Order: sequence, then C-alpha cells, then structure tokens
Amino acid sequence: MAPKISPSDLVDKFVLRMPDGMRERIAIEAHRNKRSMNAEIIEVLDREFPAAPSLEEIFEQVDFLIEMYKKDADDLVRRDMLSMLSVMKIKFDELRKNRSNKPSDSSE
Repeated sequence: MAPKISPSDLVDKFVLRMPDGMRERIAIEAHRNKRSMNAEIIEVLDREFPAAPSLEEIFEQVDFLIEMYKKDADDLVRRDMLSMLSVMKIKFDELRKNRSNKPSDSSE
C-alpha cells in the first residue's frame, strides 16, 4: 500500500538557521497573533516580499487614472496622477523583469 501523502508534503520546505533568541521572539509574536510560528514567518515574508501586481490590477489602476483625468482639470489632481503613474511604471517594470526572468518551457 502506498504511503499517505499530506498537503504539507507537497509544499516547499526550507531549513533555517536562526540567531540565538529569534525562535523565542517569533514564538511570542505568533502566540500574540494567534498563529503558528510557520504562519507568522510566512506573514512577515509575504509583507516584505509581496507578489508582483497582476496585469488586471495594473489595468484597473490605469482605468482609474483615465477617469480621474477626465473628471478633474485641477493641477493638484494632475500632480497626484503623475505620482501614481510613476508608481505604476515601477510596477510595470517589475512585471517585465519577472516575466523575463521566468525560465521558458522547452517543450513548446
């Protein structure tokens, strides 16, 4: 009979060496947040290393800016829009970088 495979057997695992006292600090924070230590570490990593925005999210932001531009001719609003467009350019650049770093599928 084949051994039973649990969902945790299918995820990436990583052995981590922590400096003295860090395990205890993580355990305290995890307890405070009512999470496992693993969930606490994942929460911090996810916050520090967020996923690149999806194209859909970026398109929604572009649509929002276009509508804002149509509705308001105020210089302050346009300055805000320029700021948002600058942020979006950074996001587009991240998407481009992430797409170019993905290994191509040689079977295609």
